[in-house]
Amino acid sequence: MIITSCSSSGRHNYNKHFGKERYVLKDKSGIFNLVLETGHNKDQLIVKKRTLAQENGQIVEKSVTLSKVGVLGKKYTILRPEKAYNEVWLAGKKSWSRLDLDTKTKSFKLAYFDGESGEKREEIIPFLKTQGAFCFFSQVEECALVSSFLRKAILRKAGVLSLSLILDGHPFITYQYPTLPNKLFVHSKLVYDQELKGGLHRFSLKSDHFVIFYVFDSHLKLNGIYWVAEGLSISKE
Repeated sequence: MIITSCSSSGRHNYNKHFGKERYVLKDKSGIFNLVLETGHNKDQLIVKKRTLAQENGQIVEKSVTLSKVGVLGKKYTILRPEKAYNEVWLAGKKSWSRLDLDTKTKSFKLAYFDGESGEKREEIIPFLKTQGAFCFFSQVEECALVSSFLRKAILRKAGVLSLSLILDGHPFITYQYPTLPNKLFVHSKLVYDQELKGGLHRFSLKSDHFVIFYVFDSHLKLNGIYWVAEGLSISKE
């Protein structure tokens, strides 16, 4: 993966925050290792995630999301979601889903294969009226980082970022986490909560369906994610 600088645009160079990080993921199905890789290729931000079984290292889920770095109103740097691919093993069968942006029709093309039923489908899902910047669900921390919201909120110890989440991994992600609605778009807000011990800072991702806590350190690095209703925790190794 080629890592390039954003400095030519006069904006903050976030490359120092990118690279490979390892976490421990715990949910109701077990304990896993999570490998997160984030990189910047020209004007695209790419996030790769792999979830591996701790006992044998077998991959049980992997995903790639690609967003274009853009500017809103010549002032705010944002991510524009473009493509997502997700594979997940459910009941021992591999299922996959793929999202592709169609700018002409202002919609996403969704294609997916259900490994358990053998069903393969395609559909076109038009954009909803946005209540904030679009952001892939698996790129919430990157959307907050690139927009400078994360840095400013930690500095001020206050702030709210409105997001129209795109649930990459749909429709299978709702099998894994039933709290999520069975739809592609979810309106949400990322809210600064409080400073924790050790220079950590907690944010809440809130919607009508869930509350998920994100914890960052003072260097804007993700320290952990906690979703109490789903029994999910992601923490540094």
